[in-house]
Amino acid sequence: MFGKWAGFKAADLLERCVGHPLQFDPNIGLLYAEPRASLEMLAAELGQSPRVIYENLLSFFSGYKAPPRDDRPCGAAEVESVLCKYKSMRGGHYRVAKDINEVRHALQGWGTTATKLLGHLPPGRERLAMR
Repeated sequence: MFGKWAGFKAADLLERCVGHPLQFDPNIGLLYAEPRASLEMLAAELGQSPRVIYENLLSFFSGYKAPPRDDRPCGAAEVESVLCKYKSMRGGHYRVAKDINEVRHALQGWGTTATKLLGHLPPGRERLAMR
């Protein structure tokens, strides 16, 4: 009922949140409808091919560590998420830092463990949503 993307997202969560070692196809951002649509939108605006834009994004984000463990460079799974969020933002369905703000709000007042989790959220991101 959820489609092929749900299998990828479940694997993504297992890899990042549970620590189950997985390696994703480096072309994952080209395979699913939403990230591919984001790439096609950018390609039309920039006059470049979706593949070139995707390769540039992979290269750029590989300079950052993948949260939450920072144990490897960001890769295809993270770029897939960036592309999906970007398309949602451009369509008016997502604002920068929306997820962080929601998690921060939901963890308020739930005790010691929740307070520790709050300490792991990226600092200062809540101000981005106000712009």
